[in-house]
Amino acid sequence: MGLESVALAREAIGLAMATEEQHARMHRNGVRASGVYSVDGTLTKEQYKSLKDWIDQEIGGIENTGKAMVLDRGAKWLNTSITGVDAQHLETRKHQIEEICRFFRVMPIMVGYSDKAATYASAEQMFLAHVVHTMSPWWQRLEQSIDANLLTAKDRAEGYYSQFVEEGMLRGDSKATAEFLTKLTTNGVMTRNEARAKLDLNPIDGLDEPLTPANMNIGTDPQGTPNDNTND
Repeated sequence: MGLESVALAREAIGLAMATEEQHARMHRNGVRASGVYSVDGTLTKEQYKSLKDWIDQEIGGIENTGKAMVLDRGAKWLNTSITGVDAQHLETRKHQIEEICRFFRVMPIMVGYSDKAATYASAEQMFLAHVVHTMSPWWQRLEQSIDANLLTAKDRAEGYYSQFVEEGMLRGDSKATAEFLTKLTTNGVMTRNEARAKLDLNPIDGLDEPLTPANMNIGTDPQGTPNDNTND
């Protein structure tokens, strides 16, 4: 049995969740509740509750960010926590995207994340790498499973097999598609109607025969009659 990806990536996923929750708490508690208010003397329960309620209602929360604090009894704020910038919250969250994608063999660009430092020369090559390194291994596993579990021995003996058609994911570049089909048809690898089928077009009468390049007509003249190359 294969290993479960979520179980393998549990620490990376957990850190991403914890970082997101901590970031939300930091903005919700705009007064930085992880610090200490120091006041002269001893506060009674009523004074403590009154001060806490005032902090929560008047200066706590993101909506009160930037408000000035006015405290009596010589109160001082002693910061005991680091800021989001010091904790590198954004850098950590960006790194966790890459870390989780790595477990699933998915390029970050495919989940909407781009660090503006592409490894490949063009986006086309990046998406091609996604097909080759991410999708193809899954297709091969599924094809092998389908052949082994859904096809009978008779089906396999008659030549039936399963295959994913990946051209749909690779035809975003119309110029490259045209060049690809042209080379296959002019070299006789594919008929012109088969090329039209790749483009989802209807067949045309007379285009079902493969073309033969002129420089490959060995043993025949241009009219198609045998040429024995003998001297009279």
